[in-house]
This record gives sequence, structure tokens and C-alpha cells, in this order.
Amino acid sequence: MRNMLQRGRIVLSWLLMGAMVLTFAGIVAPVLPQWQVLPALLAGNLLVIAVIIVLTLLLGRIYCSVLCPLGISQDFVFWLAKRRKKNRRKFTFRRERRIVRYSILMLTGLAFLAGLSGFVGLVDPYSIFGRIVHDGLGLPVAYGWNALVGVNESHGWIPVLSKTDILWPPLAAMALAGVYFVVLTVLAWRYGRAYCHTVCPVGTLLGTLSRFSLFRPVIDGSRCTHCGACEKTCRSSCIDVAHGFVDTSRCVDCFDCVAVCPKGALTFSRTLPVKLPEKSYLVKVSADGRCC
Repeated sequence: MRNMLQRGRIVLSWLLMGAMVLTFAGIVAPVLPQWQVLPALLAGNLLVIAVIIVLTLLLGRIYCSVLCPLGISQDFVFWLAKRRKKNRRKFTFRRERRIVRYSILMLTGLAFLAGLSGFVGLVDPYSIFGRIVHDGLGLPVAYGWNALVGVNESHGWIPVLSKTDILWPPLAAMALAGVYFVVLTVLAWRYGRAYCHTVCPVGTLLGTLSRFSLFRPVIDGSRCTHCGACEKTCRSSCIDVAHGFVDTSRCVDCFDCVAVCPKGALTFSRTLPVKLPEKSYLVKVSADGRCC
């Protein structure tokens, strides 16, 4: 059951990720972008916003691990980093940088209300991913797709497939996409979801709601052995094993911690956490009452 949560999340996220990449390449109709936070806000789509809010209050930041393409792409980089024996990153709990998080969220909100879409697009995850794919990776994806369509046409396999137009973006846009790609790749490689739990305004907004989520990662103190496996694998650095605490405002529901716990002490449930026992120390006492 524990591994099923993790594997199910991975399969679903990559199916949606593939559809999103094809959308930005102009190959698939733009349906999934309507379920991103910023496009929904700009379009005044109250239904989508309501669904995202309800999902967050129920399951926490499941949006960030399944629907957000920038978050999923960082998970892929993190996965590649773990494959290297010399770079098996072990994380530790880090306190929330609340001032940084909410300062960025406040500035983004003010810019949105003032109609400064340029600033909002600089930090919005959907906009950043769109720049990387459309302006940076769109050309090779489009050329690759047209090559596949050419092979398909020569063999007559799927008649409904058609080639897409090749459009070269401005040089400045390609350069900005390259900067985003390099910076986010380095951050994800070394620090996991650092952008998501510290910079991303959407993550901070949903994280505020997820503090009250019904289902969440819960540490059972009666089973926990303080091995630290969950803390070391947490890409959001939000698990504090010493105090049996999971910061749900930064947790992105990857379920890696649930899958890696050897004692089944960490579950994704609505159960309240069981307080971890205080560390006890055995003290030998001699016959005359003195400690030895």
C-alpha cells in the first residue's frame, strides 16, 4: 500500500507531464493548462480554483506533485541525481523561511492586482515551465515530433497524426529560458524541491491551506525508531524526526517518506500524530549510590 501511493503518484504525474510538454510544443490541445493556478486566476475560472482548494484541504499539496509541470520536472532532475553513487543526496530538516516565502507571495499578489503580469510570470511555476519548454525545448521537441510523424506517414500506422509548424522564438526569450533551466536544474540536483518550498508563490499559497489538510504524513511515535530514513529522503527538508514533526506547508506529497520507512511508522492518513517519547538515557548506579 505504501509503495502504491508513491508509484501511483509517479505514473499519474508523468502522464500529465507528457501531455503538458506536447501542449507547449503545439501538438496537443491546451486542456491541462486550464487547470494551472495562474491561468485559472487570469481567466476567472472559479470552478478550477475551487477544485484546487478542496483538493489541497483534503490531501495537502498534491497539486505540486501531480499537476505542476515545473515541480514534476524538478523531481526528474532529483531522480537523476539519486542515480549517481557519488551524489546520493541525504537531506536534513530545515526550518521554514517564512519571511522569504510570504514576502514573495505578497509581492506577487500585489503585482497581480496591479496588472504587472511580467513580474508575476517571472516567479510563477507554470509560466517558468512554459518558457523553458516553448522557448528552450520547443524546437527539438517539435523537430522530433515531425520526424516521428514522417516515419508514421511512410508506414501508414496512425492516419490522424500531423506535423506541427516550426517557429523560432526570439533570442532573448531563448536566453531567459536557458537561465531558468540551468538555475532550476542545479537547485533540484543539489537541494531537491528548494524552489518549491521557499520561492514559489503558488507553493506558499497552497502550503498555507495544506496546514489544515485532512490527510497528511503522520509519524507514529510508538513505531518510530529515529532511524532518520524519512528525513534523509525528504526533498522538501520538512521532516523533523527528533520531534516527530512534518511541516505540511512545505510537504509536496511525493510519498517517498511513507515508502522508505522500515517500520511503517510514517503514514499518509487523517490520524493525529503520536508524540515521540523523550530520549532516555540508561545510567548505572553503584552500590553506594554514586553514578559510574
